[in-house]
Amino acid sequence: MASKEPAITETALKQALEKKNLELVSYTRNDDGTMDVEANKLYPALTDDHGPLYVPLPVSLTISPNGEHDVKSIENDSPDKDAARDAKQFVKMLIDNKQLSGMPGEQQLHTTHKIDTNAKGQRVIRRQGFSGS
Repeated sequence: MASKEPAITETALKQALEKKNLELVSYTRNDDGTMDVEANKLYPALTDDHGPLYVPLPVSLTISPNGEHDVKSIENDSPDKDAARDAKQFVKMLIDNKQLSGMPGEQQLHTTHKIDTNAKGQRVIRRQGFSGS
């Protein structure tokens, strides 16, 4: 049976997710008009003198339309408490082991992760792979 609600556009979906510090990974449209979404929540794992350092944590969401090709609600957008706790420890470990490039005042070579600044000006830790020396 077809949905009576208009489908949410991908642009509207990305904009709604961005407002909640979420990055779209994938989505599936359901017959009732809702969407099952896999996203990364930008979680502020650690704050230094330059502001928060965000870590992308996976979340599974349910999105409901508002009847006008837009998002009415987003449910379950918080990361698991254990994942949030682990993210803090992970960032500390990266810093302690000098595996994070882009830290102010430090030049690290051959790191596994880097700090990127997104369009909102948030500093997000991203994996960059291994460098051989």
